[in-house]
Amino acid sequence: MEWSHKQSLVLITGLVILIFICGCTSAPEYQSARSPSAGYGSPGYLEKISFGDVIEMIEDDPEYLALNGSRLCQVTGSGVDLSGNATSWMLGFCNENGNQLLVCDMHGWRQMKWAGVLPDDEIDLSQIVSPEELYARAAGPLAAAMKASGVEEGNLSLSGREYTVTLISDGKLNMLYFDAFTGEEVSST
Repeated sequence: MEWSHKQSLVLITGLVILIFICGCTSAPEYQSARSPSAGYGSPGYLEKISFGDVIEMIEDDPEYLALNGSRLCQVTGSGVDLSGNATSWMLGFCNENGNQLLVCDMHGWRQMKWAGVLPDDEIDLSQIVSPEELYARAAGPLAAAMKASGVEEGNLSLSGREYTVTLISDGKLNMLYFDAFTGEEVSST
């Protein structure tokens, strides 16, 4: 099977997220660690978090206002279920001083410098369909693809004008592409 540039990018992004989630790599220059709920190990902590909650935390935290002047260039959700909630969210910010990643998961926030490449296009959150809204609008195709793949969750990537949902099962890759502005399915593989 010949891999397209888009499929390679999604697969690499998914692998990077998996490495961060597993803790198999050290994250250089942690600048903060915030819990998205009442505190580390607090009872009732939800394993999944919505993208909307992540954005609210960023907007409400003055420490993240230091990213002012940065452009949001990539959003990736890992372990995204049919509600659009994820086990972790990674936001890639670009600016002239270098790239930054913000990762929110069950352990809280981590902000780190990122020497890797991020897409050039800025993501304007006021112009796109949110991940939760995307999953609500595309519930039928997503549920059918997940059932056919035998999975209950997948990975979501937003870059430029397109969402990519990646489902991996038994070594098989199933990808669905959606317009980030309308939520309409563009294609699938």
